[in-house]
Amino acid sequence: MNLDELPISFGFQSHPISEDLIYLETTMSLAFDGRCLGFYLEDLGRERYRLSDNAETLFMALSQGYQPASKDHKEMQTLVEKQQLLLSEQGEIYQVTAAGELSFYLARMLETQFALSHYCLQKMPWKLEY
Repeated sequence: MNLDELPISFGFQSHPISEDLIYLETTMSLAFDGRCLGFYLEDLGRERYRLSDNAETLFMALSQGYQPASKDHKEMQTLVEKQQLLLSEQGEIYQVTAAGELSFYLARMLETQFALSHYCLQKMPWKLEY
């Protein structure tokens, strides 16, 4: 699967950054701010891909009061690892995968963003009214 076919296959909106890197955006939004879920996908060659949120999820969490030097970090790390993804020291959620497992990790990336969004929503010091 090449980077041109992927957005069409999954219904994502594609924003090319370079020949081997695109930003994929979904129509699904975060629980509290309505921002569309998305992530970066890099073609590493040899049927290998790298998915990354470029630490945008951490930035979103920081804006909601998340503190890296607290128990929040351990809970965030647990949420990420539960989805079989990795969390870098810089707060980037990522995974490198073979082409055959790409759809599995695409789903895990979206699930992780949803889970962290809901986690942050629960930690907000105010109540949202609908």
